[in-house]
Amino acid sequence: MGLLLPLWGWAQPEKAGLEIAGKLGLCDPLTSKSGEVYESAPCANCNIEYIPLIGSSQNPDLLFIEINSASHCGSGGCSGQIYARRGPSYQQILGLFGYFERSVPQPGNQPADLVYLHVDSGSRDYDGDGMEDRASIWIQYRWNSSTEQYLPHDILRIKVNERSIPLAAKRTALLREWTRNNRWSF
Repeated sequence: MGLLLPLWGWAQPEKAGLEIAGKLGLCDPLTSKSGEVYESAPCANCNIEYIPLIGSSQNPDLLFIEINSASHCGSGGCSGQIYARRGPSYQQILGLFGYFERSVPQPGNQPADLVYLHVDSGSRDYDGDGMEDRASIWIQYRWNSSTEQYLPHDILRIKVNERSIPLAAKRTALLREWTRNNRWSF
């Protein structure tokens, strides 16, 4: 539903996302180095999450796009990208890997926050049992205009074995660590 909320005013939000994906080359045929075509039309039968973050829907200055297709997703989620207009073209300024959940509107002309579900396949002991845990981690990212980046703003929830882990004692340290070295961004 994250796609519909910021786009209510449009007649065809899916079309705008598909057009932007095409402009960015995200719908080009994907081929191997040997020339074998993996997927000839990666955007033909996919779901596109598109959010113009700053500017108009057809020609934004900052945008988020995630294409849910076999070519853009794997077992740990999909890659969502944030692009900024640089002159007549766009430059990717950040990629996030995981599961895009929703956008959170911000006051004024600030870009919306982005909420992602990330999967940690066992890098740390979250529940204090002495063993590294596979965890589901929900992070809210916020635009930092001085660095022109989306950075982790809050950890909304961590679940291990379907149990929520108390965050009070861990939140600040994890946010600091993941802001310096975010394993889910590229």
